[in-house]
Amino acid sequence: MAGRGKESGELPSLELGPKNQHTKPRNFTPPEREALPSPPATIKAKRSGNTLSLPESLVQFKHKISACDAEPPTYERIFLDLAAYTSAEDQIESAFKQFDYDPEPGCITLRMPSPTHDTFAASLSIAITEKLLAIKHENGRVHDFISQIKSNASSRILLSYEVQQSEGNPIVKHLRRQPDGQFGHKNAALPSLVFEVSYSQDRKKLPKLAKQYIHYTDGNIKAVICIDINYGNSQSTISLWKPTFTLEDDGSDVYELGFEQTIEETPFRTADGKPVNLDSTLTLSLHDFAPDPECEDVPNIPISISFADICGFLIDAEEVQKARESKDGRGVKSTRKVSKRKLSSSSLDELASDDEEKFKEQEEVIDIRASHDDETFLPRPGDANITDGGNGLRPRAVKRRA
Repeated sequence: MAGRGKESGELPSLELGPKNQHTKPRNFTPPEREALPSPPATIKAKRSGNTLSLPESLVQFKHKISACDAEPPTYERIFLDLAAYTSAEDQIESAFKQFDYDPEPGCITLRMPSPTHDTFAASLSIAITEKLLAIKHENGRVHDFISQIKSNASSRILLSYEVQQSEGNPIVKHLRRQPDGQFGHKNAALPSLVFEVSYSQDRKKLPKLAKQYIHYTDGNIKAVICIDINYGNSQSTISLWKPTFTLEDDGSDVYELGFEQTIEETPFRTADGKPVNLDSTLTLSLHDFAPDPECEDVPNIPISISFADICGFLIDAEEVQKARESKDGRGVKSTRKVSKRKLSSSSLDELASDDEEKFKEQEEVIDIRASHDDETFLPRPGDANITDGGNGLRPRAVKRRA
């Protein structure tokens, strides 16, 4: 190691002069060295507010899921106050693919959709897209308009609202939602159409979700499709929610926002899996896909998907899950015979180990940063891989194994 001896690895000599050199010992009292003070007691509190750490309740949930041999849940609600959520929002988004958050009363809803759920949602989204493309090619008047309509999948939507304080100005809070599908004009501030799929384990409150989408966007979300899919215990249904606007009686130009179920919970499959209401359709209109200003001079062409097709999407989605997760492994696989070597250091286990090491180092960094706010606390050399170049403490770069 450089600076610690010869390249051969020989340890440096402890002798500092010739063997026969004699010196008279001097009476010497070393100066008192002031002991380093203890880290400030505020470290723990500051760590809890740092985005590098997940809240403990979410860490416990991840451990629970990773240790579970049974079929994982598709839906989990965990209480998490707004301060904890805000401070760890980036880390939560990194750890969980899909979730909703309600600041009041302070609750995060983690979504872990099943193959049935996601495959069905993808099929419905594809069907809507195909209907739009067919109209686009058949009607030149709407070609440019439909070209601006985009599927936004399950990307997050922030629904803003104000909370009046007892003193001072109101504060703005945000409901975070990730629907199962959404469409909107590329220039729009919000999607105009969203859909939510509730699987039997999900326990989603679909009417409440639909009203929230409409209410907190002032009706800018113009259509909410709610589909409840079940098997064996109850029928599967479709409902469609839209906003209503009623002009106030005071002579102003203000409209009262309301809700309307243009399709009430209508079954498309019975509890035992048989299609029903085969002549019924889920009917949307072209104006449901864009804000009103973008719809001017655009014909409001209807778009329909039959209940029979929707039932077919569900049957196909269930077959996908059976093929992938059935205990007898009946899904089709290649018959090719292969030999496999043991995974290298980039295996999942090694990656997990690296992640644990990284988070450990990050927690040490948080401790030192918090301590640095106390002017009497000095970090010892090498503590938590911290360097101090005169511009404040900073963590070293964490590298993965090659």
